[in-house]
Amino acid sequence: GGDTVGGGDSFYVTMHKINGRKLSLVPGERTMKAALVPIDSDIHKYAGCCYDMVTHACPCQETNPGDNTTCPYFIDKNKAASFGAQCFLGPGVMEIIQAPSWYLFAGQEMGDVMNFNSEPWDATCEANGSNTKDSGHDFPSWELDKGDYELRFYAREDGTALDAVYLAGPGAEAPNILKQYKAGDSTICEASGGSKVGFGISDWIIGIICTTLVIFFFMFTENGKEMKHSIMRYLVNTDSYRINMANDTIRDYESRGYEGLGL
Repeated sequence: GGDTVGGGDSFYVTMHKINGRKLSLVPGERTMKAALVPIDSDIHKYAGCCYDMVTHACPCQETNPGDNTTCPYFIDKNKAASFGAQCFLGPGVMEIIQAPSWYLFAGQEMGDVMNFNSEPWDATCEANGSNTKDSGHDFPSWELDKGDYELRFYAREDGTALDAVYLAGPGAEAPNILKQYKAGDSTICEASGGSKVGFGISDWIIGIICTTLVIFFFMFTENGKEMKHSIMRYLVNTDSYRINMANDTIRDYESRGYEGLGL
């Protein structure tokens, strides 16, 4: 949603995979969209566009309508090109978007009445869109491997407001018009490095087994004891190390007896 002054209140939405301290962009699923060209392109001759002061849209025109009623603010193609105006290449001409980098959410039909109640949910968007209104031909979709991810929202206009996000995996139901959230209803998914992440029973069992094996190796095997003594040489001074090693040897003799040592 957004304010009631002008249109273009929208979001660019991107998905990123968390790799330690780095983020890598996750492209969306392959799709197609109507082909666009710059308004001053030679491929299709446009004279300019009719600027809408409310929605900020500027539909392209092949000729100047010359009518202040239907087109009160006609902008020449050269001036329109300076702020990045684009036009449809032609009816039915499409282009393939192999890996969308972002999705544009700007789908409310009433450009000057942008509030959360007029259109509770907007699931449609435009892959790699940049207009004041998205095409509504796409649904945001990413193929995600196991791991931690960050979903980012970039506001296009200063009046843009975000009320709620509904993120659904395979098999989930879409939100209906009665699905509404209040303050405090959010569910939080902590990253694996967060302090609130819990461990399953299997994780604890594996951890206990590994810890037990490490302790057994260092305490009750000859190779483990030798390795432990080698490590200790670097951790303590020589005199302390020798004293501790002698005490360990004595305790070992006493626990096993001289006969067990072959003496």
